Amino acid sequence: MSKEQTTSILVIGVGNYGGEYENTPHNIGLVVIDELIQRIKKHKTPLRQDYEKQLRIKEYEKSYAFIYEWDADGKHIIAARSKTFMNESGTAVQLLAKSYKLKDENLWIVHDDIDLPIGQVKVQFDRSAAGHKGVQDIVNKLGTQKFYRFRVGVRPERTPTTRTRKWMNNFVIKKLRGKNKELYEQSAKYTAELIQRALGNSTGKMLGSYTAQQKSSPA
Repeated sequence: MSKEQTTSILVIGVGNYGGEYENTPHNIGLVVIDELIQRIKKHKTPLRQDYEKQLRIKEYEKSYAFIYEWDADGKHIIAARSKTFMNESGTAVQLLAKSYKLKDENLWIVHDDIDLPIGQVKVQFDRSAAGHKGVQDIVNKLGTQKFYRFRVGVRPERTPTTRTRKWMNNFVIKKLRGKNKELYEQSAKYTAELIQRALGNSTGKMLGSYTAQQKSSPA
């Protein structure tokens, strides 16, 4: 299949780059990409019988992202792990979108969402940033919100009765421990599985809210 006939899709996880931010809620998008690449390399749940034959992962690094590319099921997939700070996420997305001449609807952004509980994932298209500064920067840089978002819940089971902006800003950059860390890791694995399934389907069919292994409600 020629490049002109191949659909290119960018799946990019955004967060804060640097070791001090590992295991923080804000970085779950980056962890999801790590999990996705591990799944792809292990060839779990192949999309087609010729999946393994097609799969040749190319890995490289730019100043703004770690990038992985492969072809499968008639698609050219670019998975990226942003190397910017969360509030500058638009830089990496814009540079990659321009480099690969991607259509806005073929951009999939994976990010944390403090408004959703840990374990819940919402797949949405053409929605406002709703206060998420990383997503807002992407909208500002691209000049559009017509892209897909995998909103990965990070709100812990126990939260203050009144969640102030200060509390939320502190929580998302605080390292997780105990049960919250375990749930965070499980959620990242599940989201990676969800993305892998979406790559083999029409993304529009994946719109909705997901918890564990069940689709719970429409978008």
